[in-house]
Order: sequence, then structure tokens, then C-alpha cells
Amino acid sequence: MNSPVRVGAVVLAAGASSRMGSPKPLLPIAGSTYLDHLLGKLRQVAADPVVVVLGCKAEEVRARTHAEGAVVVDNASWREGMLCSIHAALARLRPISGVGAMMLLPVDQPRVAVATMAEVIATWTATRAPVTVPTYEGRRGHPVIFDRGAWSELLTAPTDEGARSVVRAYGGAVACVAVDDPWILVDADTPADHDTMQRGAGGD
Repeated sequence: MNSPVRVGAVVLAAGASSRMGSPKPLLPIAGSTYLDHLLGKLRQVAADPVVVVLGCKAEEVRARTHAEGAVVVDNASWREGMLCSIHAALARLRPISGVGAMMLLPVDQPRVAVATMAEVIATWTATRAPVTVPTYEGRRGHPVIFDRGAWSELLTAPTDEGARSVVRAYGGAVACVAVDDPWILVDADTPADHDTMQRGAGGD
């Protein structure tokens, strides 16, 4: 029997956005919002299903997001951190037998290029590496793909280290994909970061 070949995408959008001062998923960019901008990109790549994990101000975000075709998960334990949101996504993905990997995208990195997402998916499809990460000038960024075989490690990872501990544990087995996309390294935590995102929004 063939092993699963589909990649599910997970947008992590549950945090409090405390340093930003307003919900990151709803921040404006390129005539859209961070979350809708990412969802639009995911519709252009071979990711199925697409899961959005909400938490803080979930009702407001859900009401203002065009999430057609995506699975929206409310993480009531969002205060426990990002790893808890990953667990919530895995609870939806694990029963789907055709999904062989999960691609994680933080909502505050909306400028990651469609081509980058496609390259990371293609690399996992070709290698079936336990972890696949994009790199820019030797530095690792997002999105990161975790093969189904690594999901159990995500479920038992230390809360204070989260998914990083799983990436580190696989060491040389991690597949690195060099991409021409500096935005894999850039997230938006503060209003100044958001200004940077908006200034470059035409180029992704």
C-alpha cells in the first residue's frame, strides 16, 4: 500500500498579539489581512487540507476572515503557547489517512512566497524527510514541514521548546531547501515590524 502523499497546511493564528496591540490575523496587508493573505497563497499550492488554528479573539477573527475551504479549529487552551495550537491541528489531521505531512505557517509571516511554499512541499514529496525547512543565506525559517512519522515527537515535545526541539532532535536528517525568499525569516511582533511587512507587500 502506498504511503500518504498529501501535505496538510496549518496556519497558527491563536496568539494574543500582545506586543502588536491588535490581532495579528486581522492586520492589513496588500488589500487583505494577514490571515486571508496566507490563505490565498495556500490555495495556489498543493496543500490539502488547510487548517487554521484560532484562539485569542477567535470569534472576531472568524467573522472577518474568508476561510472558505479551510478547517477552522478553536484552541481554547491558546494561552499555553504555540505547541498547544500544533496539538490542536494534529488532532484534526491525524485521522486523515491520506495526509503524510504537516506544513506549519505562523500567521505573522504573511509575506512568505507561494514559490517557497511550493518548493518546501516538493522537497518533502521527493525526500519524505522527517523535517523539511527552507533556508535563506544559511538561516532556517518558515514554513516547516513535519512528516507524519515525526508527529508523535511533536505531541511529546517540551512545552518550553516546542517544535524547535523536534527539529533539533532530527539533526542531519532534516532536509534544508535553499530559497530566494528573505521573508521566511521575518515575522511581525510589533507595530514597527508590521510597517516593514506593509512596505514590502507588493513583492511577495
